Amino acid sequence: MRIKVNDILPNPFRRIDKYPIERSKVEILKSSIEQTGFWDNVVARPHPKLKGKYQLAYGHHRLVAIQELSITEIDIPIRNLDDATMLQMMANENFQQWKMSIAVLNETVLVTKEFLDGELAKYESWEDAINTANKFISSIGIDSKASFAASKKGVGQTTIHEFLGKGWEQWKIQDALNTLLDEEINRTAVEAFGTVSEGKEFKKIMKEKKIPKEEQLIIAEKVSAERKTGKPTKRTGATTEQRRREFHGDIRKVASKYFEGEEDNADLIDLQAKIKTLQERITSAKRAAMDLNSVFVKYQVEEVGDSIQKLFTVGDILELMKELKIILGIFNIQYPKGDMLT
Repeated sequence: MRIKVNDILPNPFRRIDKYPIERSKVEILKSSIEQTGFWDNVVARPHPKLKGKYQLAYGHHRLVAIQELSITEIDIPIRNLDDATMLQMMANENFQQWKMSIAVLNETVLVTKEFLDGELAKYESWEDAINTANKFISSIGIDSKASFAASKKGVGQTTIHEFLGKGWEQWKIQDALNTLLDEEINRTAVEAFGTVSEGKEFKKIMKEKKIPKEEQLIIAEKVSAERKTGKPTKRTGATTEQRRREFHGDIRKVASKYFEGEEDNADLIDLQAKIKTLQERITSAKRAAMDLNSVFVKYQVEEVGDSIQKLFTVGDILELMKELKIILGIFNIQYPKGDMLT
């Protein structure tokens, strides 16, 4: 259907102020449209209240691009979409284009929760719900009187996950809910970080140190700015524990007054981290040894084990055992007597 661009309004669930249009994406789209023309890879619905107007289900960057190119009319599909479908389409667009953004994750979970809470509030009882909206209610995993009663108090991660679909990780939905519902946490501060894991660690520290919400944003902005300048946390080979400790160190720098008295323990904390790293490597070596042993067993069954071990592995194994003896010596642990290396 051919409609005027000025008659197209955003998805009612898309809060532009929470995750604004990204200029780089608009410029790429403008270049593409100038080269190949506009394709009808967006969909809209008639506005439920404003006659002659339409609401875009997804494709908001594309809409801005055609507006800036002074295109006045486009031919796009118009469908009779309900609110649930409009929200799901917007959520899918968010997942594909913004899935690493904490801000968009939080906002998507928030508008979904508000929508589902509002839908469930329309029904007084379980019987009323299944009689008037059976398909929708069952589609979000509410299939009993008990689950309906629980959801009436406010939907949780399971219901939201059912609505958004399998592509959405449930633990991230729960983490977003924790951010949105925790009165001790500054949502904007959490959204200053690049990954959900960093945001989660930040919240943990803020609560442990009882840092006021107004100060959380100041700390987050400073730490985030420093971490975007190519810090060693990005180095290849850094373990999860090393990255976590570096993150803690960055927060300690800009919020030192909340860590007073902990400096004396810095060496001990560093030692604990190094021990943990060594444990991880020993565990990895153990797995490798077990894999090697399974290979030995396989060849022994085939009656060629002795020759393979003698020709290719004995020297390497002896070297490995010598290294192990050195490691044990560092920790003042005696190597078993009677062994081939004593």
